Amino acid sequence: MSDHSAQRDKIASQVKALLAMTTSSGCTEFEAASAAAKASELMAKYDLTYADLDGRGLEDAVRGESYGARRREYFFSPEGTQRHPVRSILANVALFWDCVYLIESDGTVIMFGERNDSEHALAMLTMLQDAIDHEWATYYADPLRDKKTHGRAQRTSFMAGITHRLGERLDALKAQRSRASSTGTSLVVLKTEVVRDRCDQYLTENNYNVTFWKPAKSKISSVSAYTAGLMSGNKVNLSGERLD
Repeated sequence: MSDHSAQRDKIASQVKALLAMTTSSGCTEFEAASAAAKASELMAKYDLTYADLDGRGLEDAVRGESYGARRREYFFSPEGTQRHPVRSILANVALFWDCVYLIESDGTVIMFGERNDSEHALAMLTMLQDAIDHEWATYYADPLRDKKTHGRAQRTSFMAGITHRLGERLDALKAQRSRASSTGTSLVVLKTEVVRDRCDQYLTENNYNVTFWKPAKSKISSVSAYTAGLMSGNKVNLSGERLD
């Protein structure tokens, strides 16, 4: 075996170990999201596909995975009356992890995809929810913030800015990861096809009547709060940490 092949096998083993770090295996959501982001980074850097991780052909590797739905609620208020703004980037997170997202009638978020992908998608949403709340609290405590606009309107504007920027960054990272791999495009197309087919089958079998949810555009009442949200969106490290 050549040194190059040996190195790829070593990296593939590392990636498999990282992908195995899920909440169901005992990791925290922060650890799962961080491990998944690192695995994605290594796969792009060394041009690895899921087929390289298990030794099977690309199509068999994708179609042979275990697919299913993961669900979780995302609320801003403890009493569960306000939906959290993180829902505005559901489509971006779902695309990043090759999942389909749906909303149940009670507001519960569903991520459908390959088992680890859907779990990582929800872990990332939870991490982003915490990061968004942290950034908002930091902004609101700033004595130099806009105090001419009502607090609720400021929050709406700030949340619009931070989610807009986070969505942009997720889409850019997804495109970068696909370009970095010679088989990236074919893998994404295949996984998208399989995930949608399995999702349709799942919904039919469980007699679901759901629709794809699209967030409404937020009214920007405070330009300064919106701009602060955009800047805060740059601070969030999408590997699971926050950049100072």
